[in-house]
Amino acid sequence: MLISLRHPNYSYIGTTACIRSRIQLHNAGNGARATAPAYLRPFALFAYICGFANNRSDLCYYIENQWKERRNYLISMGNNDQKSWSYKGNHIINSVCEINDRFGVLPQELKLVCLFESNIGRFHE
Repeated sequence: MLISLRHPNYSYIGTTACIRSRIQLHNAGNGARATAPAYLRPFALFAYICGFANNRSDLCYYIENQWKERRNYLISMGNNDQKSWSYKGNHIINSVCEINDRFGVLPQELKLVCLFESNIGRFHE
């Protein structure tokens, strides 16, 4: 999850194999249509999910889409708190592990990494 440093209420969620080069592309205006406008740049990495084994593109895209849907729902409800948007990633990990038959993922495999200081010790809604 990237956050626009100029417009912090704007975020972008996507997938990549290399976070560093992908952020460089986004900040150069070549990452995605959603991050191309110069007025949104630069972007900073805010949170990400790691632990995807064996290049599981189906799992990556499922998580990406679920994270976007949940973030968009929060925004539609008037929630403009980027931390709560990022915490939804943890809820998605839990839901993916609950449907283990579909993805075969164990809870300890995937991890949400948040790159901000938080005064709460555990993830809450």
